[in-house]
Amino acid sequence: MFALQSVFCLLWIAIKERNQFKLIAQNILPAVFIGFTSVAGSVGWFTAMSLQNAAIVKTLGQTEFMLTLLITYLYFGERISGREYAGMALVGASVLLLLTTSV
Repeated sequence: MFALQSVFCLLWIAIKERNQFKLIAQNILPAVFIGFTSVAGSVGWFTAMSLQNAAIVKTLGQTEFMLTLLITYLYFGERISGREYAGMALVGASVLLLLTTSV
């Protein structure tokens, strides 16, 4: 799957955005880091889904949204809107509800 995704991405860049190859070469270390962490994340998803019910894994994975907003707040200094806080509260409540009722 990783190989297929890589081939499709390379083809897309070669056909539509050839200048991106130069930018990737200029930023090779961050690009490699992002690539390895993406692969590790996918391996984690597949491993978790093989060990636990996929619905529970996917629902717990929704907390990624909250982590992403926290990183944008702490690292990039972006402000979190009231709608985003409400969304985080709903996601958190739904994850807790699922985990407490499925055990």
